Amino acid sequence: QECIDLVWRNLEKAGAVVIGPGWGRGDFQTGFLKEILPVVSKKICVVDADALFALKQLGGLSYLAGIQGNFILTPHPGEMSVLTGVSVEEIERDRPGCAREAARQSSSIVCLKGAGTCTAGPSGKLFVNTSGGPYMATAGSGDVLTGVIAALAAQGLPSYSSAWLGVFWHGLAGEAALRRKGSHGILAGDITECLPEARALIEQQFDRFQK
Repeated sequence: QECIDLVWRNLEKAGAVVIGPGWGRGDFQTGFLKEILPVVSKKICVVDADALFALKQLGGLSYLAGIQGNFILTPHPGEMSVLTGVSVEEIERDRPGCAREAARQSSSIVCLKGAGTCTAGPSGKLFVNTSGGPYMATAGSGDVLTGVIAALAAQGLPSYSSAWLGVFWHGLAGEAALRRKGSHGILAGDITECLPEARALIEQQFDRFQK
């Protein structure tokens, strides 16, 4: 109950919510998720990592749809396999279709991470990302993406825009890290350090387009 009270106290001043990274897995985490999902549904909420495994224990994508919140899920293929019961091999054969179906079942935004991250909405809307590369497959990179999406949501962007733009921005930061470090040994912290540079590039291109 102390944990739930802490969430309640901080929710009012939060622009967006992230749940899952660093949680661990077990009955406590599953019970905690069950209690807080109706609470955090009042904000844009990014669901990642261990919260995805806890969600499966509660009933999976259809359970989340029943909450009727504003959720963004960011699974990699292994996590998507756990959520859906579909093998990783099948998911990789039709990544756009899998992302769309998961978004439909969960009534949420789904970012299926990997080569060409697919961001799908419940209506079937789809964005296939072109920034970044395989050198970003490093521990913690997904957590950086989760934070980027939540940061955009906290700045007032709608959930779908926060998701696809966050994915694109994250990929551009990875490209900047590649230019600085080379393709070997890029860490999640390197991607984080390059976020301001990548955002400046996006803003420059947007200004040019506006003119």
